[in-house]
Amino acid sequence: MGCQMSSVGGVESPSVRLSQTKRPSQIKLYKSGKESGTIGLHPITGMNIANLTGMIALKNKINGIAAKMLPEEIMNQKRFASFKELSEQDSAAKNLEELYVEAEAALPEFEETVRRIVEESGLDPDFYPLVEGKKVVDDDVVFKALTVNSLKRMERTVVKVKNKYDGNFLRVFDLVRCSITVETEEQLGRVLTKLLATGNVVRLKNRFATPLPSGIRDCLLNIKIAGHICEVQLHLSYIIKEKGEMHTFYNFFRELFSDASESYTDILDRTEVLGDLGSKRGEGEGSVAANVSKLLHEGDLKRLRGLGHLVGSKTGFGDEDLDLEIRKRVKEVIEAEALTTRI
Repeated sequence: MGCQMSSVGGVESPSVRLSQTKRPSQIKLYKSGKESGTIGLHPITGMNIANLTGMIALKNKINGIAAKMLPEEIMNQKRFASFKELSEQDSAAKNLEELYVEAEAALPEFEETVRRIVEESGLDPDFYPLVEGKKVVDDDVVFKALTVNSLKRMERTVVKVKNKYDGNFLRVFDLVRCSITVETEEQLGRVLTKLLATGNVVRLKNRFATPLPSGIRDCLLNIKIAGHICEVQLHLSYIIKEKGEMHTFYNFFRELFSDASESYTDILDRTEVLGDLGSKRGEGEGSVAANVSKLLHEGDLKRLRGLGHLVGSKTGFGDEDLDLEIRKRVKEVIEAEALTTRI
């Protein structure tokens, strides 16, 4: 069982299952521009590099979608700037169970309110936004213009309170939540204008104006309904279509770099120069080895250091043989450049 990759939207997505008996691909080594032997590229290293390439390709795709679908930069207007008025629920609940009682009581009014907002924005709440003629699906949810969720599961909330909020259950804002999904930039502006006009929005995180490192763009709003703060997610269909696949990549690297000395997003930012090292669909891991060999041969310091940062022990990636060869090659290139400068 080799490194398995699935294709969604033309971009490879990661699988973490890998045979322990798989033989490593060979990397040709170079010294002063001449071949000087080979080392084995560990198959896990090949898989991780391929996943990195897939993630960067997907990010570039998302940025391209944004450039095409959001040309007017409506969501960057000052009136849609991010803000935060409250950092926790203004609630008398003494525990999480009581907060759930409040949330359940607020749900009918919340649904009525957001449905009215969508309708006042000139949209049909029950319409299915389309991308290239197909409905938008993420994590088995088929998005309508308005998708109102049931209350968030208690077990998931308990974990979130413990791990993210230091036990403070009043910081939970997404027990009651919905998604509003539109097809155009102009519709985004209309819906957000209507939401803000209610006067009940207590927090806005505009990630169209400030995208995530992955390139994903959306808006997260918290709106107070019946005394309970609820969550509204505002999406563009063409971007939300890619969110699930990008989330798969980010979960993969977040786990891979869980023991790293810096955040996984910082590591990924610093290794983005490696976007073409992964294998193309159908080529297998051998092409990763060939691309790494080419990088060693060419001696591009920026890209060599990016690869060295990725495979170095500080990231938790750990490929000591390749790390050593990269260090040797970097030193060799620096010495050659210094000699050229003296001459």
